[in-house]
Amino acid sequence: MQYCAKSCNIGGCNPQVTCGSGGQTTTTTNTTIAPTTQSALGTCTITYSNTDISPGSHDISTKLGQITDCCGFCNSTAGCLAYVWDNGQGGECWLKSATGPLVSNTAKTSGILNQ
Repeated sequence: MQYCAKSCNIGGCNPQVTCGSGGQTTTTTNTTIAPTTQSALGTCTITYSNTDISPGSHDISTKLGQITDCCGFCNSTAGCLAYVWDNGQGGECWLKSATGPLVSNTAKTSGILNQ
């Protein structure tokens, strides 16, 4: 899947630009993010290491848990299509209503719910 982020304060999609804090832009190279695994974790067939999904938006809820819990949380939550896990608070599952865009983030692991 192609890395693609909205241009800061502009909208649209520019794979060369990412948003920093305060709306500053940072030019990056166009990167392909490959799945870590395509074996099932419950009903989530694809996971991405070092990847966030739509940071700061499309969040349904956050639940404390380990990465192995996230897919089950998503599967039992109406409208959930994906999750992002990080190890903050001992482990947090961010349940998402969108499956993209995928954004490189070394502190996160993302998974897509099998539809």
